[in-house]
Amino acid sequence: MRVVKRAEDWRWGSLWARCRGEPKLKALLRDWPVARPRNWVGLVNDPMTEKEVEKIQVCIARNRPYGEETWQEEQARRLGLLHTLRGEGRPKATQAKN
Repeated sequence: MRVVKRAEDWRWGSLWARCRGEPKLKALLRDWPVARPRNWVGLVNDPMTEKEVEKIQVCIARNRPYGEETWQEEQARRLGLLHTLRGEGRPKATQAKN
């Protein structure tokens, strides 16, 4: 279901607030922890691939940080969430060498 054609038209989103909001509203938003991409609005409006949707769903289900692997691991370590990066279920038993 599409509510608006472009993300910046959704009045209750941070993209709208950053692009069109009044100074008082913009003041509520935090600075980005990294440089914002020049084509940020275009990136937000691009449809996600099936792989991206799947990755987000896994992160939500496992309560893990979403992002590139290195960043994801750094944040999980910092937040005590390393267990969320492991595979589900019990680890396979390793065979002892004779």
